[in-house]
Amino acid sequence: MEISKNRLLHSIGVARKMHEMTICQGLGIEKAADMFVLGFVHDIGYEFSKEQGEHANVGAEMLKHCGFKYSNEVLYHGKAQIDYMSQELYLLNTADFLIDAFGNSCTLKERLEGIEQRYGVKSFQYQEAVKLAKQLNMI
Repeated sequence: MEISKNRLLHSIGVARKMHEMTICQGLGIEKAADMFVLGFVHDIGYEFSKEQGEHANVGAEMLKHCGFKYSNEVLYHGKAQIDYMSQELYLLNTADFLIDAFGNSCTLKERLEGIEQRYGVKSFQYQEAVKLAKQLNMI
C-alpha cells in the first residue's frame, strides 16, 4: 500500500484538530505541538503496509524505532480495547472521528456513514469504529 493524497489530507486534518483540541483544553502550546505531530503521523504505517489492518502496527514499530514517544498511541488508535488508554490516545481517537477521509471536519455521524459507505455496515472497520465510539462515550 501507500499513503494516498486523501490519507495525507486526513492526517493533516487530524493533526490540526488535535492541536485545536489541546489548546482548547488548556494543555499548553508544547503539548499542542506534540499532538499536531502525533495526528500527522498516526497513519504513516499505510506507506509500508500490505493490508489496511496492519497499518497501526507497522507505523508504531517504525516510530518506536525512531524514538517517537507516542508510538503506543499510533499502535492502539482506531481500536476498541481496554488494554491501553492515555490522554493522547483519547485525543487522537476523538480527532480521528471528527475528520473525514478527505481531511474535512465532520460529525461523528458523518464519519461513521463514510466508513459504512466505504466498507459496509457488516465490515470489521465499521463495527470496530462503532465499538470505539461507544468506548469513548461519543455515542
